[in-house]
Amino acid sequence: NDKDYQSQKKLKSLKNSLNSLERRVETLEKEISDIDHQLLMNYDETISKPGFFDAYQDKKKELEQLMDKWEKLTLELDQMS
Repeated sequence: NDKDYQSQKKLKSLKNSLNSLERRVETLEKEISDIDHQLLMNYDETISKPGFFDAYQDKKKELEQLMDKWEKLTLELDQMS
């Protein structure tokens, strides 16, 4: 029936959103990890890049926001199942 169809559609949409979020989280985690490695290997040179700290903090902030979204989507999916 129509209600089941709408539920399935919403479920699929949530799963797609979750997959997208997970891919972005993986990318950000790798970028942050690479930066952390650069900091370990050559701290002074790494921090001397223009806008370094702002960009680094932006990535960490975005990761935090994505993790919050991920939690909410996961909860929503659990409630639908």
